[in-house]
Amino acid sequence: MNQQWGRFTAKGGKDLEERISLIISDVVDSLKKEFSDDEYRSIILIGGYGKGEGGSEIISGIEHPHNNLDFLLISRDPRPTKVESLRQRLKTVTDSLSSKHEIGMDSGAVSTFALSVAPCLVMWYDMRFGHKTILGDPDYVPSLKHFSVERVEPSDVRNLLVNRGTLLVINDLLLESKLRNNTFSPADQRTVVKHVMKAIIGYGDAFLFFSGNFHWSYIEKQHRIKNLNGLSEEFKRLYHKAAEFRFRPDYSAFSELDLQDWQKQLKTILEPIHLYCERMRLGLADLSWSEYPEKAFSSLFFENLTNLRKSAKMIMNYFRGMPKFHWKSKRSRAGWITAGIDSTLPIIFPVVAYNLSEQNFKKLVQTALDTSDSNLSELQKCYLKAWGKYKDINSLRFLESIGIMSGCENK
Repeated sequence: MNQQWGRFTAKGGKDLEERISLIISDVVDSLKKEFSDDEYRSIILIGGYGKGEGGSEIISGIEHPHNNLDFLLISRDPRPTKVESLRQRLKTVTDSLSSKHEIGMDSGAVSTFALSVAPCLVMWYDMRFGHKTILGDPDYVPSLKHFSVERVEPSDVRNLLVNRGTLLVINDLLLESKLRNNTFSPADQRTVVKHVMKAIIGYGDAFLFFSGNFHWSYIEKQHRIKNLNGLSEEFKRLYHKAAEFRFRPDYSAFSELDLQDWQKQLKTILEPIHLYCERMRLGLADLSWSEYPEKAFSSLFFENLTNLRKSAKMIMNYFRGMPKFHWKSKRSRAGWITAGIDSTLPIIFPVVAYNLSEQNFKKLVQTALDTSDSNLSELQKCYLKAWGKYKDINSLRFLESIGIMSGCENK
């Protein structure tokens, strides 16, 4: 174990721990040359390695890091232009060292002011408890007491579930296209398996949150899932396997699986977990998917109305306009009109993920995505195009790079 930073991985051996420690030391030396002390409050390592729970993969008998190293610079200067300039400089350093050490590195920047007024998102809660300060004030991040599990926003947990579930939608199109054209490669297999593991963990984490058992540590969450009531033993085994994969991935264990059939089976297990989480979030114990859009948009309108920042965004969305759709309640209609497509995507996700048969819900999806096509794969393409535009451009670039995003003709 490194005396200064502790462990980086959950299961990595001494050689890998020393290798990562040397990489971090090199990063620190380079950052000291690039930044003056008065430019940042802290520079921290976050993500799996920041938690001490990073993955380690054995390739040809040698351990290698499985994840990227994720660095965050916390700026003293609150000006967005200055924060962005610091981020770009940090990225230049980490990009160079990423090539040198042959390991992925991600970089970001945020100001102390932004953190002081930020809502309690899962990422900030995780950051507070699961990080390593590599430069600057080691007491600063732990002092951010408003980032506590009790204050994590339920809508953010829902969004993370949908984010991870969207990886399964990407898998659907990838499998359909590559298997049909007989071009499915080992790299594609790794992508599908990695996406599935992330999805299982995402759904399990959401269940933990909405059952009052959330925690920042994946090791602790793995333990809590095992001893939790209300989850099937089948899902508990899946979560345990996904957590072990996160710590020590072994892609060969999935080489003989029918991946399409595997995904279909997984969705039948994950779908009721999603519905449970939304029942808990919305406070409606008997909620069904057919009732869900009305209740979700009604709740969204009330949630945004009580938040000044979100209220301003509602006004902007109102003038941008949403397509007409029939709603039973005025508040649901108001939620729809003022939601904007970025807030609408998590609500319409169940149809494209689980191929729900509720016709009115499907019509809503077509309306939101501005398409007359009701075919599932076409709806998925339209959804992912919107997801790439408003949520995650990298997912869209990936799908376009492998040539499976043709289609989705808007009306």
